[in-house]
This record gives sequence, C-alpha cells and structure tokens, in this order.
Amino acid sequence: MIAEGVNRLLDDQALYARVEENTKTAREQYNWDLEKEALLNVYTNVVDRKLPIMKDGAPKPAQQ
Repeated sequence: MIAEGVNRLLDDQALYARVEENTKTAREQYNWDLEKEALLNVYTNVVDRKLPIMKDGAPKPAQQ
C-alpha cells in the first residue's frame, strides 16, 4: 500500500505538487509553537478564573 502511494506520487507530477503544497500549508498551520501558545492561553484562563475542571479536561461551564 505505501509503495503504491509512493509510486503514484512519482508517476503523477501534478499530484506530487499538490501534496507538496498541502504539506507546506499544514506545516505553517499546525506546529508546536502555535499549539504551545493555544495551550498556554487555555491554562492561563483556567488558572486566572480558577475554573473547576471536568474529568475530560474541559473547564466546567459557568453557572448563572
């Protein structure tokens, strides 16, 4: 299966170019630096608001 995919990429230059471009885009959008910032924001908000955490890790909704 993997070999078939590699051979297809080698045989189809247009497909190869699309995959290459998508890889570059994904690398820019999904990386540890961005994830680190997002997680730090979540943790900071939880700590600053002293929100209780549910078992799944999500903050409990605010009670009105």
